[in-house]
Amino acid sequence: MALIGSIVSHARTAPGRTAVVNNGQTYSYRAFAGLIAGARAVLARQSPPTDRVAVLCVDAPFDAWIIGIALRSLGVTTVNARSVEDIGRLNLGPVSVVWGEAGPWPGLAAEAERAGCSSLAVSQADCLGGVQALASSLPEPPDDAGGGHILLTSGTTGVYKKILASAAQEARNVASRAEPFGLNAASVVNVFDFGGWTGIGYRYPVAVWTVGGAVVIDQSVDGRRSFRPQELTHAFVQPQLLAELLATPTEGAQRNDAMMLAFGGGVLSVAHWRAARERFTDAVCTTIGATEIGNLTLTRIESPEDLPWHRVCEGIEVQIVDDNDQPLPAGQTGVVRMRTTGVEGYLGDPQTSAAFFRGGFFYPGDLGVLREDGRLSLQGRVTDVINVGGDKIATTPIETLIQDRLGAEAVCVFSVPGQDGEAVHVAIQPGRPIKPAELKAALVEALAGLAEQVQAHQVAAFPRNHMGKIERAALKQRLLG
Repeated sequence: MALIGSIVSHARTAPGRTAVVNNGQTYSYRAFAGLIAGARAVLARQSPPTDRVAVLCVDAPFDAWIIGIALRSLGVTTVNARSVEDIGRLNLGPVSVVWGEAGPWPGLAAEAERAGCSSLAVSQADCLGGVQALASSLPEPPDDAGGGHILLTSGTTGVYKKILASAAQEARNVASRAEPFGLNAASVVNVFDFGGWTGIGYRYPVAVWTVGGAVVIDQSVDGRRSFRPQELTHAFVQPQLLAELLATPTEGAQRNDAMMLAFGGGVLSVAHWRAARERFTDAVCTTIGATEIGNLTLTRIESPEDLPWHRVCEGIEVQIVDDNDQPLPAGQTGVVRMRTTGVEGYLGDPQTSAAFFRGGFFYPGDLGVLREDGRLSLQGRVTDVINVGGDKIATTPIETLIQDRLGAEAVCVFSVPGQDGEAVHVAIQPGRPIKPAELKAALVEALAGLAEQVQAHQVAAFPRNHMGKIERAALKQRLLG
């Protein structure tokens, strides 16, 4: 069943059940369905073309959801934008530009006109009219509710790779999102302010609403406001957000061991795992996912030994191969590939698709190793290896060791060409004062004979993308020019 069909069904069978908590305000499934119906009626009168992608230029994630679901119920494919510049960067040709209650972003109307885009607008008053109209009855969901949604990869290279999630794919993949995390009608899942261009911000709300649970969205300047462990069953965090949550005052904080704290988007340090387990919940998990595949691993961390070794989700096939695409035995480091799960390429980009999707497998560009028991350890990006004396060395194990030894917030290891070969640099976001002797000991342990040649940098904060991943190119530019 398409997403709007699921929401309407829950509005009929459990109208008072909470669907959304947005910036502290609660909406039942009946109210949520009503807002969508109101937006749908307004948009239908504007006749959005189904042969154009609707680019949602909407600041509030909840409003973007209402408008996006309404458009998809009309057979329109949607995508979330993050800035006016995305209109051109998305490379989708003429599109429909959509804005909400706050009006168009500065410069958006002019950019839409210049690019030959049609414009659509929906106000909150329009949506509220739908709630009033639904006071007595709910309409049947349309049979052809088949518009898709485009998910974007990080875009850190300046170009987005685009994945089209059709309504049919969405319906098929709900179980693979819901079952590993135990999502059901009693779930209360905090996705904070992750946008609809991200896997967390899009896929998990879809899964939660399909099974009838509640989604917590918070766009406040202080996103920690919505984090009340005793009221949640699940919370999705990345490195920067977890650091913010751990920095909140401890007075009055209540832990909840029934809540799963799911960490992704980086390496979880031993220090942060212990702190999160002590303050919030015993159920601290790491999860690895890809826009192209969805959720790849989910691992409950019971000891520090679990941190580098991830449990592959049931139904996901992962292999480690050599440079000739030949599978390697357990214990050997090579290139990670995984069997595709419905996505066979990038939208409108056959050349890039051919590089990442081959022979029924997706190649994410990571190095990894599989253990005999099937657990996976990622060793870093193929493009991030450092070249020392002709030896190519994966960076993730080095970064993890230094981070754990120093109790640092984050560590990034990279190399750049120098007069005498590759020069190795270690950037550290310390989080606390680090003594020179501590730093030297950590570098010696992690880099052995290279420690004396390494240039170490301490930074207040790393540049990160919207998923919390370190932007290495920006970091190099900042440190080295």
